[in-house]
Amino acid sequence: MSGTLFPYGHLIGQIVANLIRYENEIEIKQRAQRQEYTIDDNKSKEIWLYSNYAYDVAKDFGLKVSQSKYFALSRHLNGAKNSIEIRAHIRDLRTTFIEELNSVSLLPASSDLVENFNRIQPFGERVAKIFPTCSEDIDEAHKCFGFGGYTACAFHIGRAMESAVKRLAKRMQAKATRDEWQSYINAMNDVVNQMP
Repeated sequence: MSGTLFPYGHLIGQIVANLIRYENEIEIKQRAQRQEYTIDDNKSKEIWLYSNYAYDVAKDFGLKVSQSKYFALSRHLNGAKNSIEIRAHIRDLRTTFIEELNSVSLLPASSDLVENFNRIQPFGERVAKIFPTCSEDIDEAHKCFGFGGYTACAFHIGRAMESAVKRLAKRMQAKATRDEWQSYINAMNDVVNQMP
C-alpha cells in the first residue's frame, strides 16, 4: 500500500468494526455455552483476514506495537484456537491499533493531489519513451503540484525541460559554451539567427 494514495479511512473503519464484531460474537457464544470453546476454522480465517489488514496498515504507518499484537493473535489462530485467549488477543490488537493510530497525523488529500500523485506517465507514453531521463522529474513535478508545492513543481519541470533543450540543441548542431540550458538556448538562437 505504501507509495500510493490509498483510502485508509474506510479500511481502518472496517478493521475496527469487524474486530469488535468478532469480540462480541465470541463473548455471546461463550455466555450461551457457559464455557470456553474452540473457534472453528472458517471463523478463524475471517478473524485472521481482518487482523492481517490491521497488520498491513500498522506496517504502513510504523505502528510497531500493533504489529506485535497481530503476531500474538496469529499464533493463537494457528494453534489451539481457544475462544477466551483469542478474544483477549483480538481486544488487545484492536485497542493498541486505535491507540497507536492516535499518534499518526493524516492530511486530507485534495482533488489535485489525488489526480496528480498516482498518475503514471503524466505527459503520456510518447514523451516517456522519447525522454526517459526526464520521467522521474516529470513524476515529481506532478506530485509537487498535487501537494501545492508550486515552486518545487517548477524546479522539476525545469530539470525535465533541460534535457529536452539539450537534445534539441544537439539536433540543431548548436554549440553551447557552458553545460546549462540558458547557454544552449543562446546557442540555438545563434543558429536560428544565421538561417536565411
